[in-house]
Amino acid sequence: MKKNILLSGIILVMSCVLVSQLNAQLRFGFGGGYNGGRYYNRPYPQHRNNGNNEKKEQPKFVPTVNISVGFGYPNVDKYLLPDLSYLGYSKGNYQNTGTYFANLDYQFSRFTSIGLMGTYGTNSVSYFNSPTGGAGFNGTLTGWSVMANMINYFLPVDQAKVNGYLRLAGGVDVWDQKITDANGITQNNISNPSEFAYQVSLGADFNLNPRAAIFVEAGYGKYILAGGLKFKF
Repeated sequence: MKKNILLSGIILVMSCVLVSQLNAQLRFGFGGGYNGGRYYNRPYPQHRNNGNNEKKEQPKFVPTVNISVGFGYPNVDKYLLPDLSYLGYSKGNYQNTGTYFANLDYQFSRFTSIGLMGTYGTNSVSYFNSPTGGAGFNGTLTGWSVMANMINYFLPVDQAKVNGYLRLAGGVDVWDQKITDANGITQNNISNPSEFAYQVSLGADFNLNPRAAIFVEAGYGKYILAGGLKFKF
């Protein structure tokens, strides 16, 4: 049920972003008429210029393939390690690696790119017997994810030195979870976490040149804060 609600929310946000882009291009208004009547707003007449009236056009947009690599902190997957409090054990300090991630995106317009996002990370924790404080279990959770990734930019990507963006990503997790007791015996009766992966972030690109940028972002899903490098081809 939670998977369906979260997936529906991501789809709704994506729809709102696309609708907002269309709405920016389709402007239609009403005005007040005599005695409360309504009329459609008429376009203002264009001013004539007797001199040379050259129309300034934007340069043609050239699509790019973007490759980015980054590091996210903290590794939010640590919260998916199983809770063994029902057995009388509580978690100690976490140790983690990652989250490392990479994106391969196709920038098909000045405002939007779509592609794939992959992540990797490992988390481990020791479980202690709550009454005695003695060691009980060791838990390790290694995760890989592959997600569809959409980035919607706030300004034209070929005209801004600093550009904000919204990232929406959703896909699947692949887990390798091991829970072992003090004798090193693996506990096989503990289920893996949910296989639904996602990341929602707000970020910004700081363009170093037309082909490279540094990015930072904040969000939730696989990480909370992240940064890295982006290259455009």
